[in-house]
Amino acid sequence: MPEPGAKVFVERPRSGDTSTFKHASEKAHLHGDPQSQIPGYAPRVNRKAIRRKRSTFQIVLMLFGCGLGIVLYISNILQVNQTASDVGRLQAEYARLQNSIALLKAEIDRKSGWERINKIANDRLGLRYPVNQPVWIDVDEGRLENIVRPQLRKEGR
Repeated sequence: MPEPGAKVFVERPRSGDTSTFKHASEKAHLHGDPQSQIPGYAPRVNRKAIRRKRSTFQIVLMLFGCGLGIVLYISNILQVNQTASDVGRLQAEYARLQNSIALLKAEIDRKSGWERINKIANDRLGLRYPVNQPVWIDVDEGRLENIVRPQLRKEGR
């Protein structure tokens, strides 16, 4: 055993060769771990590298797909809201048109009443109900043609 304070030279092992170290503290001391001199300290051994199950490209592609899905979902919500707004506007216009149609029908009924027509016929046109019964007249067809034909020739028909 070397004397205290004497320098000890140990041959460094090749990388990955831990068979020459008797204790983990020797390995830590060689690699410069300052806590190796503390009693009860256990150096941390590096874990074996674990290969990812998904590549970076797959992760980026999944994020892009999620972003696209979110954009499409929001677009769908906006389109549904726009359609609902259009439906409400069209229903209000339909109700307004139905009201207008009802008003026009009422006006037609009021203006086509017999009392109103009779009053306008009497006041404005001077029409009256006949006092005497109408008389039937017999017309000779032959004489009628003799009268109508010369008039048609004069008119150029």
